[in-house]
Amino acid sequence: MDFLENNQRLVTNILKSNASSGVLDILSEQMQLDINQHMKTEADEAIAQYSAMLAATYAGAIVSCGKWWILQKNRPGKEEVVKKFSEIIMKL
Repeated sequence: MDFLENNQRLVTNILKSNASSGVLDILSEQMQLDINQHMKTEADEAIAQYSAMLAATYAGAIVSCGKWWILQKNRPGKEEVVKKFSEIIMKL
């Protein structure tokens, strides 16, 4: 969220370009790798066995939420979005 806020113009231009799909795919794939690795080492075994599936789900949600947030004209503050997003994810 900090990156999106600090690079709003760049991110908005990318999202409105033909390259947005590729950039979002790369971002999502990297997030999946990071989340998957974290889950394999930190989660209990019941969760760890599905870490790749959960990582894909979480990465997709994070990317979509960030995209939604940056494109809003009257968007809520990033702290509020992170708090709400975290609350929702923790309930899953």
